[in-house]
Amino acid sequence: MPVSLLSSSALSQLLCRPRTALGVFVPAGLSDVADEAGMLDDLSRSGAALFEIGAPAADPVLDGPVIASAYRQALRRGTDLTRLQQTVEHASALAPTVVVAYWASLRQHGLGRFAGRLAAAGACGVMVPDLPADQAVAWQQTTGSVGLLAPARRRSGDFGHTGRDLPVWHAHEKGPQVGGHEQGRSCTRLRPRRGGTVVVRRDGDYSTVKV
Repeated sequence: MPVSLLSSSALSQLLCRPRTALGVFVPAGLSDVADEAGMLDDLSRSGAALFEIGAPAADPVLDGPVIASAYRQALRRGTDLTRLQQTVEHASALAPTVVVAYWASLRQHGLGRFAGRLAAAGACGVMVPDLPADQAVAWQQTTGSVGLLAPARRRSGDFGHTGRDLPVWHAHEKGPQVGGHEQGRSCTRLRPRRGGTVVVRRDGDYSTVKV
């Protein structure tokens, strides 16, 4: 069975568990390979059950200033599809991993090449927040051909105060519904750690530091 199909199965099992799980978003290429790997290892040991790896984009219109700044820094460091693949390979060895990428990235690299490289790296799927409606079928066919999951789109009203028309990961209709109170209880159960790695902002730039 292809690695991507095994990964997708792991994600589906995670989403169907009757309890909350910690998912951590990490922009790819924000630090060098060794530091990034160490950070992912620390996050995994601290309880991360799912990784969302952000593919740096020059114009991340649906993200706030913090993520946009991190993406710009990663691009200045030369982060490309190969570097993104390295991040996904390490993260997916630790926990089910999905990639968040903008449509421009898919067009730049080609839908088939982008999906194939991430599937080979062990990703479960790819979420495209600005996926054009008229491209959704073609994209899902492309991801499906390599065993990646592509979440369905939902109306902006389904997101309450966010108002953002984003795709959503979902499992079986009887799977867990995670609300604010459940998320809060999950956060209070996180184990404090010493000797870990965190991302900090200094003078507009981001870096990883040991704590």
